[in-house]
Amino acid sequence: MNNSVAIKRLLRDLKELSENPLSDLTAAPLDDNIFIWHANLRGIGSNMQNVVFHFVIEFPTTYPTNPPTVEICTLLPHPNVFLRPNQKHYICLDILEQEDFSSEEQKNRAYTGWTPSYSVLSIILQLQSFLLDEQMQYGGQGHIKLEDALNRARNFTCSGCPHKPTS
Repeated sequence: MNNSVAIKRLLRDLKELSENPLSDLTAAPLDDNIFIWHANLRGIGSNMQNVVFHFVIEFPTTYPTNPPTVEICTLLPHPNVFLRPNQKHYICLDILEQEDFSSEEQKNRAYTGWTPSYSVLSIILQLQSFLLDEQMQYGGQGHIKLEDALNRARNFTCSGCPHKPTS
């Protein structure tokens, strides 16, 4: 697939975000690389209110045919967040999978996995509702308490973009 298809689609996704701004979600590509986006998502509910979580979304040159990879920059004790050997926090989320880890049954089940109809906006909305849900029973992954994870997110500074701790 030609890079131009992915670039055109990412520019369309960027336009969709700029025309439909959301107060608790932001995402934008790096100035020098349309394939790497940084996103900020505000937690939902009383225990995560006003905590901003930072994500790096890396799109393949085959986007939208193939899904991006998403890294949460601070560990969250969520059952679907895993630490990879490269020290990056992998998010296991159905819409980000393209049969990589799916069983034969899951591959053939309707409405699962990645589809090119997903956009950056739909990805970050899904991340916010899935990962930062007040009703989620946090614990387990990474052996970190939720309050420690929230403090890390509050104090996180990104080396790749202007994201800084909130005051």
